[in-house]
Amino acid sequence: MLSPIPVGLLTSHALLSKTSQLYDVEVYEARDSPFLEVQGPRSYSLGLNIRGQTAIKHFDVNGRSLGLYEAISQHGVLSESFYLHIGKLKLQIRKPNNNKNASAPPPTLMISRNKLVGGLVQSGIQCYGDRFKIKYNTKAIDIDLLQKKIYFSDGSVKDYDLLIGADGVNSQVRKSMENQLAIKVEETILPGQYKVMQAKLPPTLEADSIHAMECTNKEKSNIGLFLIPAPQNETCVLINWRNASNVPSYFPETSDADITRIQDTIEKDFPLFGRSSKEAVEILQKQTPSVALTIRANSYASPNNGVLMLGDAAHSTGGTLGQGANSGLLDVVNLGTNNYSLTHGFIDLLAFVLQLTQIQYYKKIMIILSNR
Repeated sequence: MLSPIPVGLLTSHALLSKTSQLYDVEVYEARDSPFLEVQGPRSYSLGLNIRGQTAIKHFDVNGRSLGLYEAISQHGVLSESFYLHIGKLKLQIRKPNNNKNASAPPPTLMISRNKLVGGLVQSGIQCYGDRFKIKYNTKAIDIDLLQKKIYFSDGSVKDYDLLIGADGVNSQVRKSMENQLAIKVEETILPGQYKVMQAKLPPTLEADSIHAMECTNKEKSNIGLFLIPAPQNETCVLINWRNASNVPSYFPETSDADITRIQDTIEKDFPLFGRSSKEAVEILQKQTPSVALTIRANSYASPNNGVLMLGDAAHSTGGTLGQGANSGLLDVVNLGTNNYSLTHGFIDLLAFVLQLTQIQYYKKIMIILSNR
């Protein structure tokens, strides 16, 4: 699953916490505020493992975003268990670390993407006031990397010294680098599609565990449910199917009759999950199926053009429960060190990181979030 916004927002924290008042950091997001979407495709849950947790905690210690991880984690669920349900068979794939081994990784924090974004935005406002600038419904429609100008959907044109593309697999920054700087990019569409809904967790299932279920109807063996725990005994449900050309019959045109039939069908196909609410099915009906991509770019940055990419824009891993978010958040921590460049082996990025230490070099910094 893909999550550019948290990466871009944490980048804003990183820059504001380490720079002087001379810096002007602006963040642009093409869509509405995620606070407005309580349910829907953007409210899916992410799993923040030790990498993502370490990245966020880094700015508690080394920045001014004190209490950032604590503020975010209260909106999620710590999980160490994973169950696979095949018919009546229940397999525990991952078990809790009951020995309290100090060397073992911490439990994964399962958190709604919107709650994660909300925590980063609220902390940014509290810590940096008017210096924390984010503008919604503003899409970057064209970028001139040679002139260092961004053309936005509202008709405005902005100059920049440093442009950071944290805009995910559909990155406009990456496309501009491909077209104007001739970087090489490999894009691979992974098999399958999915839709997202929120539901009450069935009382027979462990509330702090991930649950994967196969369809009991053998003729629909390509369909599955993936349940991610959420607070207050709720769950984020991914309905996924492996064959993109064979969309489940759950999603015809919306009508009350169809919604009732869909409720009946899901309950029959996944009896352990039970009956979905009418509201959840209505949200499913309105969604366009999502797909997962892998992205590999041979260069993440161009020092001469003052541009770099972070997270999924540069190296998407596809639909792996937030692994892209964890990698992207760690990118932010490593941005000001040689670790980032050495990890990926790019000489141009090493030069760029060294250039970032010249604080007087950049006055206008712009961060592009999701761009569709």
